[in-house]
Amino acid sequence: MSKMRKFIILLLVFVLISSTTLYFYKTNQIKNVFDEIYFAEFNSFFGGYTETSFVGNDYLDSMSRSDYNQTLSYYGSIRKNYLPEKLNEGEILSLRFTPEKERLDMYMSTDIDSSTSLLVEYQYDANKKELSMSRVNIYVNTKTSTLTYSEEDEIIEILSSHGLSVNYIKELSQHMLEKVLQDWFDLNGDQSDYSLEDW
Repeated sequence: MSKMRKFIILLLVFVLISSTTLYFYKTNQIKNVFDEIYFAEFNSFFGGYTETSFVGNDYLDSMSRSDYNQTLSYYGSIRKNYLPEKLNEGEILSLRFTPEKERLDMYMSTDIDSSTSLLVEYQYDANKKELSMSRVNIYVNTKTSTLTYSEEDEIIEILSSHGLSVNYIKELSQHMLEKVLQDWFDLNGDQSDYSLEDW
């Protein structure tokens, strides 16, 4: 066997082993459903790999990969908004993917009354594999401006004045997470390694 032929065979074996190793490494980076959601949108060379995706849904505004250059915003993040007809009246739900920070933000707001809304934001850090509530705000629209309240005592006072308790924040948080996850599982079916009971 010639030296060139041996070299080509060794090169092919090396490429095959390297590709297989990289594939298994990338698929093993997916530790939970939020990794699936994040890495379905942004898979990097050493990041996670998944065959799941939000592609083909009818509830998020459409944004193809070719649109990314036109829609990059703060920190190169991409925001996807739920279509209003897929939510309850007065709700807004958005997902923001930030590749530079390997972060997924999910935030939902709902109207408390005609001039007051509550916003809850969750943040998933794909490096640390941590999901945490990152922000709770109440917005009050006046005739001249929008006032933002983020201090716990202010939020409790405004909720109380509307006959609501801090449990309302937990209910909205739970509603948001269930909505995103249920839609993810409905869209991806058996492709996802997780479920509503085990995410």
